[in-house]
Amino acid sequence: MRSIKDLPSEHGHCGLIKRIFQDDNVSFVYLNVSQAAEHYHRDTTEYYLVTRGSGKIMLNDEVFGISTGDFIEIPPNTRHKAFDENELEILVVMIPPLSPEDNYFVS
Repeated sequence: MRSIKDLPSEHGHCGLIKRIFQDDNVSFVYLNVSQAAEHYHRDTTEYYLVTRGSGKIMLNDEVFGISTGDFIEIPPNTRHKAFDENELEILVVMIPPLSPEDNYFVS
């Protein structure tokens, strides 16, 4: 058993992250969104479950409002970026686990 509040935080390209679990097939990360960078992944599908707050998410060229309880699937090659408006926190599930080489930033 793990408690998210006890896990160390680190800065990622979408905000503060806490690594919950990872094996060869899946990884779970808790994300506190701040100053996210627009990016995409060629191999990884991400699933977002908004656990707290509200904000927006950009998927390719569309922007959607998101809030607690919303679920978002982000397939490979989808440009995305989250925007915090009110303490936006997200449980992120990545299949397969994200590798640093699979981050492609849009400038």
